[in-house]
Amino acid sequence: MKTDQASPRPPNGRPAGAAGHASAFGRFLREHPAIQRALDKAIAQRARNSRAGTFSVKSIHLLFVRECFSAGIARSAYPLNTLSCGRWSIERYVHKKLGARHARKARRDAGVATIRPARSGGGDEN
Repeated sequence: MKTDQASPRPPNGRPAGAAGHASAFGRFLREHPAIQRALDKAIAQRARNSRAGTFSVKSIHLLFVRECFSAGIARSAYPLNTLSCGRWSIERYVHKKLGARHARKARRDAGVATIRPARSGGGDEN
């Protein structure tokens, strides 16, 4: 039997039954500290050894996937079960880590009072 009623929508505007993963990546890293350590180490090494513009988030993501498999994370489990296999979460994590790293370096070099926190993204902030 066909009806013309739309599916009910929760207050946030998503269709009923849609799964969100807000803060799931942070929880995943807290539950797997060895994976987080491997990511942090790789990010620090690549940031230290790379020239401007050559840092590859793709290489960090490949490391992440290998670490997940070696830790026994099933392909059917989050974050490997997402469309991007956690790629976008890794990208946000890398940018957050690099932003914090650059802010710490700038504070150390120029002094805390003169530095505003580094931000990525934005849009129309002027």
